[in-house]
Amino acid sequence: MHLAATPSPAHEPGPDPDLQRAIGEAQALVEQDALITTLQTFVRIPSVRDPHQPHGSERDMADAVCALLEAWGMEFTRWDVAPDRPNIVVNLIGAHGAGPTLILEGHMDVVTAGARSAWSFDPFAGDIVDGRLRGRGACDMKGGLTAMLYAARALHAAGNPFDGTLRLAILADEEGLMRGAKAFVAAGYVADADAAIICEPEGDRVCIAQKGAIRLHATFSGRMSLGCMADEVAHPVAALGRAIVGCLELEQQVLSRHAVHPLLGRFSLTPTVAI
Repeated sequence: MHLAATPSPAHEPGPDPDLQRAIGEAQALVEQDALITTLQTFVRIPSVRDPHQPHGSERDMADAVCALLEAWGMEFTRWDVAPDRPNIVVNLIGAHGAGPTLILEGHMDVVTAGARSAWSFDPFAGDIVDGRLRGRGACDMKGGLTAMLYAARALHAAGNPFDGTLRLAILADEEGLMRGAKAFVAAGYVADADAAIICEPEGDRVCIAQKGAIRLHATFSGRMSLGCMADEVAHPVAALGRAIVGCLELEQQVLSRHAVHPLLGRFSLTPTVAI
């Protein structure tokens, strides 16, 4: 984070000098070289969900995060929301007493790299070329996750010079069914929160609105028969086709009743098919 002083209108108070000084002292404690090395280490951990690979989950990534927190002397809570899919929560209590609770959130999983032949370099290289750190998940979102860890580390090293609580939510399964986020909420960690910053990459933009999602799963089954015995056949493809058309019609009905959101755009209903 970089802060630049700007002139304040006459009717507005200027920046709190004590706050500015505390921010500057904490920023000076951010270990930039160590941050980059840590990000490289994280990118080299293939935390892709793959049930066919013994280490294809967030377990190794969580081990690396916990080792870092232990080295820093920061207490944490870790629990599995699914086998080998841990959540980690850190609470930093401010030295200045009670106050608001701010959550910084990041996830440990990344989307699959796909076919290795489609890459011109190792997707989990974690190397730096022409000033850019390369690898699956470098932006989404191990970069943001590393940044929030080192921001918390700097505040911790500075003696937690703030009121209230800074809570780190280091979660699993963001790219899938959001089991990490659901478990985080179910465990009560959001009940006392006043605000949250989701450390996703947004091109240096601050996003103040977010879409929700509902996932519905439907299974279409059929009954086999000979081609000449059409009355005995239950054809799932035809039913699936009608369902997809129905989804598109429902999407148009919702769009006709609700305006386009100025920040999030239009509602969408997207049927996908797995065979």
